Amino acid sequence: MVSHASPAGWRSVIMIEAKYAASLAQGIDGEAMDYVLFPGPDQSVFANGAEFSTHIRHVMLKSPELLGMKQLEELWSDFQHSHTAIHDRAAEH
Repeated sequence: MVSHASPAGWRSVIMIEAKYAASLAQGIDGEAMDYVLFPGPDQSVFANGAEFSTHIRHVMLKSPELLGMKQLEELWSDFQHSHTAIHDRAAEH
């Protein structure tokens, strides 16, 4: 999800691990950004007391102009390749 540029030219880029993303929403002017998660493709709802983790990355970029596909693809590729390391780190705590 990519926001509109702020008056200072900053954009938020929010990436969510695809198998846990249920929905994405952005306000009309791009100021409100939100996402909904679900426990995964095998479960449509959370069981009482269930736990799970997902990988989310929020990047702030100085980019008054809309980001190009190449830059977005590079951000997404780096994000996807780091899932295992992030989940391993989260399991340690």
